[in-house]
Amino acid sequence: MVMEEKQKLKHELIDQLRARNEQIAKIREAIQAIEPPQRDNGKDSPARISKSIDALDFQISTSAFTPAQEKELLRRMQILKTQLAEATKHDKTNVKLDEQYTLLRAELEARTSLRKQISAIGDELEALYQTIIREGAEHAKKRKEIGEKRDEAHVRHQEFESRRKERADRTRHREEERKELEPYMKAHDPFVSLEEIAEIKKKPQKEEVEA
Repeated sequence: MVMEEKQKLKHELIDQLRARNEQIAKIREAIQAIEPPQRDNGKDSPARISKSIDALDFQISTSAFTPAQEKELLRRMQILKTQLAEATKHDKTNVKLDEQYTLLRAELEARTSLRKQISAIGDELEALYQTIIREGAEHAKKRKEIGEKRDEAHVRHQEFESRRKERADRTRHREEERKELEPYMKAHDPFVSLEEIAEIKKKPQKEEVEA
């Protein structure tokens, strides 16, 4: 449930980011329509500085840097923003242009915030994915252990059944032998052994031979 909520939030932020990008593109088109061509070609043109800010902002938001590198990039960003403020400040002849650059700066800052939120949610989702993978591996391991124990129990059961069958076969064999000897045992003392019975039956035969 947590993952679904975060994915939903991420998609909403991405939609907002698309809307911001569209708005930024429209503002830039308006600036190009208002700003004289010669100013746009200048070294410190507001349009040129704005594009540099946009490129640097994208680099900071989407790449990983060491603390020292990130500090240097933020310093460069501040310099560019100061230059943009100065460039638009000196352009007093066109109020509409200044208004458009103010809107542009606001949109760029809003877009940076959205990118950071999306990146943070992406990190959270990645952590959740790794947790799910780890838990899945642990579950598979437990299932394997349970399966191995079940196999061991099955083997023990088979061994038990085999021993039980052997005992039953021995019992049945003894019972069959008892039934075979039963006719000879009825005429004699039930406490007489089989060896004695055999001797008793042999004696008449010897006496007949002697006679």
